[in-house]
This record gives sequence, C-alpha cells and structure tokens, in this order.
Amino acid sequence: MYIYNITFAAEASRLDRLISWIRTEAVPRLATDPASDPELSVVEGVEAEADMVKSVALQLRFGSLADLERWQEEAFAPTMEIYAREFAPEPLFFATLLRRLPLK
Repeated sequence: MYIYNITFAAEASRLDRLISWIRTEAVPRLATDPASDPELSVVEGVEAEADMVKSVALQLRFGSLADLERWQEEAFAPTMEIYAREFAPEPLFFATLLRRLPLK
C-alpha cells in the first residue's frame, strides 16, 4: 500500500481559510477512486517560526503505483492548479510518496 502525503503551508493568519478549502474543495476532488481513507492533520511545532507559518497534511492511500499515477493526472494536477489560483501569490505545498512496510 502507498500513502500520498500532501503538505500545504500557509501563514498562520490564513490557516482557517486553508483548512476550510482543503475540506470543501480539495478533499471532494482528491478523495476519489482509486484514492481512499483521506486524513487531515495540522503539523504542530514548538519553534517560534511555527507561530508564523502553519502546515496542514492531507494523506490518501493507494493500492498500486499505477492507480496513483492515473490519479495524479486526473485529480491531483487539476486540484493543485485551483489551489495555486486560490492561494496566490505563494501557494506552498510539497508531496511525499510513502510505501508501507510490515513491522516484521
């Protein structure tokens, strides 16, 4: 199984707007077949900089790389174009692909 983590960053003053956008706009577009089990988290920090910039992580699960690649073209790319327009001039995000491993 694969986990696709998208971490969005925004000024602390825009955090509520970002979370609302993820819930109402991004999740309905991204949590479509073959993506499953969306989870949303706020990245907590203890440094002073954490008060200025906040990060929100959205994770989705995929059964195969082929499913993920198709989803990236059909759902991810168009959604991130919308994100770029909505959060200009600095629509910050990065994505990480994780492959789950058994503990034993």
